[in-house]
Amino acid sequence: MRSVGTVHDITLRKLDEEALQRLNRELRAISNCNQTLMRAEDEQALLDDICRIICDDAGYRMAWVGYSENDKAKTIRPFPGRRRGRVSRTGTAHLGGYGTRARSQRNRHPQRRECQFPGFHR
Repeated sequence: MRSVGTVHDITLRKLDEEALQRLNRELRAISNCNQTLMRAEDEQALLDDICRIICDDAGYRMAWVGYSENDKAKTIRPFPGRRRGRVSRTGTAHLGGYGTRARSQRNRHPQRRECQFPGFHR
């Protein structure tokens, strides 16, 4: 008895499907953030809701907002963020390097940082 068959490597297809699912989650999160922004009544609730949406809907492990202080040390005062379902509090940060926070303040543009360790992002 003989059998004949073919083998197809579906690795690329699976990677493409995962990327599409990630992009769809992020798009849904952006839409939810826009809806939250339109209904916001106070800043603190807005920022908490945005961080919650980024973690819960988009699947990020952590989200936080930093206020750029106009002092000599260029301090960033963080709004308490969220880590996968629980609130995370951090102290103030100072900008002296080339990290995400420093680039964000210098460029006056939000920054996103993705960890390079496998399995960390989601």
